[in-house]
Amino acid sequence: MAPRVPLALASVAVASLVAVAVLALVAAHGSAQIVPVVTVELDEGQDRQVAIVTDLAGDPDITFTGTITVTRPISLNPVTVLPNAYVENADARWKVTPSPSKLVYNGSGSQPFSIVIYAPANLSVGPPFTVIFNATAQGLLYYNTISDSGFIEVLQYFKLGQFTSSATLHIKQGDSATLNFTVQNRGNGDDTVNIVLGNEAELGLRGITILYDRTKRLEPWQSAKISFILTTEIDAKPGDVMFNFTIKSAGSGERVTSSVNFSLVVEKAPIKGFIVKYWWTIIVAVVLLSVLGGVLVRRGRRRRADEDALAQMQLAGPVKKAAPPKKVAGQRSPAKPEDGHDETDEGADEGVTSEEDEGVPLAEGEEPGEVGEDDDAVEVQVGTR
Repeated sequence: MAPRVPLALASVAVASLVAVAVLALVAAHGSAQIVPVVTVELDEGQDRQVAIVTDLAGDPDITFTGTITVTRPISLNPVTVLPNAYVENADARWKVTPSPSKLVYNGSGSQPFSIVIYAPANLSVGPPFTVIFNATAQGLLYYNTISDSGFIEVLQYFKLGQFTSSATLHIKQGDSATLNFTVQNRGNGDDTVNIVLGNEAELGLRGITILYDRTKRLEPWQSAKISFILTTEIDAKPGDVMFNFTIKSAGSGERVTSSVNFSLVVEKAPIKGFIVKYWWTIIVAVVLLSVLGGVLVRRGRRRRADEDALAQMQLAGPVKKAAPPKKVAGQRSPAKPEDGHDETDEGADEGVTSEEDEGVPLAEGEEPGEVGEDDDAVEVQVGTR
């Protein structure tokens, strides 16, 4: 029966043989590399990927591809390589899945691999995430690893939210009211929100004006209150009217929008409101009416006085010119002035009589107020043309 060799001695012998073999290789190859190396290298153009996430969903399919190369001077046994990667400054929601999960090498060689990374939802836009790719070799006592790195850039997504009241807004003519609503940037980056009133022209025709902020700059998940100040004219058209506005994401090229509709009821204002608003107009109108009324009254009185005078003259009958005095024998006519103008004739033409004319006796058969055939009388009729 052969003598048994202790296990410890056998192990030492094997280690000695390995050492002798290594020394022999060093002597044979000089400065040649004798330490195994595991090299991880991404494929060309695969070092930068993007993550498309939203506020509700992550990106489950961010894939990097590459090659793992194992270099061994001595291939005494198979080597299993486990590809892996990790994302720097990432939380536990990130997930990394290598494919395949392990690679087997019987000697030196290269094999492809891929890493699929899940990016969680609601990631903010910022500097790219750095991904480190390496590998673990099983079956090698000592080896070096050459890692590679890549980047994941989170793309900006745009989303808007708004909170409004569905209650109908009542406003009186000549009054004003404020309507508030809240807009929220639910995207993952800074965004400018544009507010566009849809039927502003129609509201203007109805006597309604609206003042509001037309733009808001918001950070991710920041909210802002938008106030609509509605003012109605005193003569605004009463009744129901819908007014709508749209909030638009400027960062998305206004492709992301959200519309809001409000119901508005314009009610008739009491007379008190009308007087309060137009008191100065009412005062001016009263003054003008008073002046105009006074002018019309004076004209009416003058017209009535003229009509009464005309009526009295018509009732008195025609006015007859008195008969000229008859000449008496032996009475001299008044001497004419040097300019040849007869004052007596002028007085007769003007219908002026002397005191002696009034005392001329009536001819036989004449009635008072009548004119004889020999009299040169002129009848004057008073009236209107």
